[in-house]
Amino acid sequence: MATVVRHVETGERFVVLGAGFAMKDEGSVKRNRRAGVCVCDDQGRIGWFKSEDLVVESVFGQRPDEILA
Repeated sequence: MATVVRHVETGERFVVLGAGFAMKDEGSVKRNRRAGVCVCDDQGRIGWFKSEDLVVESVFGQRPDEILA
């Protein structure tokens, strides 16, 4: 089972692969290090999002409110 999240603006669903730091490469200098969530879509394409742009739908097949009840 996996953690499934939904993108707040688009409603698109993703599987969480992990969290860490994303960096923007500007030539030979890496800048703009920021925390992010690494996800994949239904085609296996990997992307990064800010955590505030995502909402958890399920963890191991259960909704967060079921787990925390």
